[in-house]
Amino acid sequence: MIRAVSLIGLLTVLSGCAPSIAELRQQPPDHTATFVSTPDQVSHCAMRALEENNSYYTYRLSHDPNHREFLLTVTRTSDALTLQQLAVMELRFLHIPTGTQAELRGNWIDGWGLAKEQWPLVQRCGQQSLPQ
Repeated sequence: MIRAVSLIGLLTVLSGCAPSIAELRQQPPDHTATFVSTPDQVSHCAMRALEENNSYYTYRLSHDPNHREFLLTVTRTSDALTLQQLAVMELRFLHIPTGTQAELRGNWIDGWGLAKEQWPLVQRCGQQSLPQ
């Protein structure tokens, strides 16, 4: 019984250590790159590539009304008890005069490893010249 209570307490503390999306956005980017492709092209390609590689996470792609900024947010459920959605990683694709500025931010718990693993896929998407 004490072990179960201790485990629940530990899971609650650990899930509380993961940053929210707002906190994640305040961090400096872990990776940045500039691509000639448009933010729309790069973000959709990245979304498909990440979803194909890892179904453990939840992916959400959103954009501003002018389609100049796209956000690809990666979350996961903390545990079976709290069912809290934790921010794992976020990719920001911003329109610039020469194409797209991409930024990746990951949390220190599991976002760092995912970012290291997935950033090459994002770079590949940015280097592709997709038809419009």
